[in-house]
Amino acid sequence: DLSVFIDDGIVYDGKAHKPKFEVEDDMEEIIPASHYTYKYRKNVKCGDAEIIIKIKPGDPVYSGSEKVYFSIIPKKSVIRSLSTGSGKMTVKVKSQKASGVVKYKVKYRAKGSKKWSSKSFKAKSGTKLVIKGLRKGRRYQVKVCAVASNDQNGEYSKTRISGKVS
Repeated sequence: DLSVFIDDGIVYDGKAHKPKFEVEDDMEEIIPASHYTYKYRKNVKCGDAEIIIKIKPGDPVYSGSEKVYFSIIPKKSVIRSLSTGSGKMTVKVKSQKASGVVKYKVKYRAKGSKKWSSKSFKAKSGTKLVIKGLRKGRRYQVKVCAVASNDQNGEYSKTRISGKVS
């Protein structure tokens, strides 16, 4: 059996990621790279990326293959605009759909409150969320993060404060 050790949690930057890794045998000895081939797959967009490792055919010492996964997480989110209306607030985010993001999580709370509420929306449906049922005359704190297909969150945006809800 092969064991593979790899760095995880790489932040999306639009480039192909090829993290370094080590392969060990069942005796926990490092297998030299001359004994195996490897190939990266799905290693550009957010989500689970793969490394497929195969011991070279006819190797006199080692045998086997292994597929390992590493995460590419979304970059820090940005709130483009925040507007309020009659009992509602509209949050617009900078799109990360092209990076493989599948949804956005929006956390919000009345200014001065300790408890955050949360809503999410799919990236394919756009870049804005309307939150209804808010209290008139209150200001709200809002932050957003993007979520990859493997349910990994990117870093939350800076917290923004809304105008007063009418």
